[in-house]
Amino acid sequence: AYAAAEKGQSCIILESSTIVYGSTGRMGGQLTAGFNCFFDDLVDIVGRGSAIDMWQRSVAAREEMIELADTLEIDCDISRGILVTAKHNKFIKMLDKAVSQLSLWVSEDPIEMLDEKKAAMHLGSQYYDKIVYYAKSASFHPTKYLYGLAQAAVEKGVRIYEYSPVKSINTGQVTSITLENGKHVKAGKVIVCGTAYMNNVQLPNKARTVAKPVYQIVSKPMDEKVLQSLMPLKDSVKEFGPLGDSLTIMGNRLMMIGSGRMFAAKGEKLTNIIQKKWLKVFPQLHNLEVDYIWNHYSGVAMNFMPVFEKKHEDVFIAHGLT
Repeated sequence: AYAAAEKGQSCIILESSTIVYGSTGRMGGQLTAGFNCFFDDLVDIVGRGSAIDMWQRSVAAREEMIELADTLEIDCDISRGILVTAKHNKFIKMLDKAVSQLSLWVSEDPIEMLDEKKAAMHLGSQYYDKIVYYAKSASFHPTKYLYGLAQAAVEKGVRIYEYSPVKSINTGQVTSITLENGKHVKAGKVIVCGTAYMNNVQLPNKARTVAKPVYQIVSKPMDEKVLQSLMPLKDSVKEFGPLGDSLTIMGNRLMMIGSGRMFAAKGEKLTNIIQKKWLKVFPQLHNLEVDYIWNHYSGVAMNFMPVFEKKHEDVFIAHGLT
């Protein structure tokens, strides 16, 4: 909507609930490039030229988001630098494979294998056997980013209507939208934007959704000395592997997000399980005080890839991630 308004288009957003509905607001996000597969696997699907083009576009998308936050002065805790770590031979080999493929074909996204000295400087821990540094990737606060972007869009003339679920999109001589409250909105173009799960919206080739277990812990404000000892350069950390956890410092908050696991334990027991793991990496977290725990399922697109389609001359679809 912001991009459309910048180009002089009259644009409205019809939001079924509220902006960022369902978000805890206590979160850390990572702005990275690429897709959920090895580069060579993407080559097998679309060919080398298209694979390079797709990857370069993902790099450009990341840079555009960071540039927008800077231009619009959105305070969303953007910090450049992500450390991708690996423990055990299986994941070390997989990480080496991913890095060697990207280093060969995607020069726009510099990757550095860290030696022991640099690893200690970035991470403040010697726990992992392999650490790779993605200098241009970044961590950020997605809720703050989205609110800032919405505010900028409104200032450009975009009108946002919350609690306005769409019942149908009608194509004919005139394209229009029917809301659940019976109102109609005429539109020159319609873009259906959403997550993988979109209630009862009937769309051909709709992204299939699966439930992915996730845990999230947010700390209370940490002691300044402890904060300085954790990732001194304010990088974000992501473990390589199917159950890899990520750790991000957002302001003075510590974010731990497990991207592939959920625990039967609740409350204090859950905290103890997760702290036990992270204490191996950062022993200085022994006095960590937890402010918030989330331990449940999240809906994601089965293939972890966004869906872009043109369903009609005036109707476009962009959806599919979490």
